[in-house]
Amino acid sequence: PVCHKSQFKPIFHDEVEIATGLGVEEAARFCTQTFLYDRFHRDFHLDPKKGDLRYVNWLKDIAQNGGEILGLWYQKRLAGFFAYQESHILLHALGDQMRGKGLAKFLWSKACARLFDEGWLEISSSVSAANLAIVNLYRSLGFSFRNPVDVYHKYRAKE
Repeated sequence: PVCHKSQFKPIFHDEVEIATGLGVEEAARFCTQTFLYDRFHRDFHLDPKKGDLRYVNWLKDIAQNGGEILGLWYQKRLAGFFAYQESHILLHALGDQMRGKGLAKFLWSKACARLFDEGWLEISSSVSAANLAIVNLYRSLGFSFRNPVDVYHKYRAKE
């Protein structure tokens, strides 16, 4: 999904805040059993713990290569994280207790607004088409889906 600044439809909430400088270890706790719609968790050939580890390692890579990890806060409680580099949203998650409450639209609105405030005219991300909640969230905020692709990985059994 991509969103041009002129198409952005944020929905703000007074009790939502974002903060820079969230550490990898603090953000990593949101990676456990969170990305259930991705290919690493849907593939029964792969250990889900290794799928979770993939996201922890991705966070480390983002932090080491100039990306930013924002803390997403609701009512003064850390609700999740939002990681990006330049105009690309790379990884984000909410904690178990925050999911399903309609908070993501407020949290993502604030985080995306920050990217536009940094001067980017267009921001982009990638999502799993199987994760309808995030697809609908992005769409509700004004994102469109230009040139979608589906990524597959070949599984090679140990011999």
